[in-house]
Amino acid sequence: MKDNREKIYYPYVLDHKPGFFFGWFLYKLFKRVNLDENMKETLKLMQRQGTVVYAIKYRGLLDYLLYHYTFRRRRLPYPKIAFDMNISLILPFKKLMEVVISQVSSFFRYGKVPSPYKTGFYERAIKRRVPALISLIDPRGFIKSFVFSEKDNLQFLLETQKKIDRPIFIVPQLILFKRTPEKNYSTLLNTLFGYKDHAGLIRKIILFFTTKAFPSYLIIKSMNSF
Repeated sequence: MKDNREKIYYPYVLDHKPGFFFGWFLYKLFKRVNLDENMKETLKLMQRQGTVVYAIKYRGLLDYLLYHYTFRRRRLPYPKIAFDMNISLILPFKKLMEVVISQVSSFFRYGKVPSPYKTGFYERAIKRRVPALISLIDPRGFIKSFVFSEKDNLQFLLETQKKIDRPIFIVPQLILFKRTPEKNYSTLLNTLFGYKDHAGLIRKIILFFTTKAFPSYLIIKSMNSF
């Protein structure tokens, strides 16, 4: 996705179909995933009425890929933008080079890479009803808000909602891997690979390959009702 006015490419956008080998890997990884059938028509309706923004608890590239691939495959609104999540590792080579050249050029021109909040990149995407994904708990968000005085995701969405007539729908997401609660005590496995509600990359891959995961929304809330 190109920002025509600023001519800056950001590594937060994935709006293409994955290549053959990468697509095969994602199919194998996420083929056990099921969707709540009741959510499909609701998501389509929300996309027709406004902008869908998925919200996950923790930032994670694999989590983003899960929703991007699963919803795209089922012809649902899929998050093309991952707010403040660098997805350079999964971009096609040509797109990656465009991002690198743009970022380097911006650095030499301004002394830093302009924030997508300040350039209006995110705002224009939301106004164009581009589906997106945000993380609710992000340690970097504290530094961004209190050290660099930048907006957090929810503050940005609230302020953007005031500028547009169409609603912004925040759709919280949850991935259920099991029914039994996790034990409270720490183990070496949890230390190395993370707890199941905040699993590390390796543990997530193992869970997706061995467990039937059910991504589903907990609640759908329109920003207009705030």
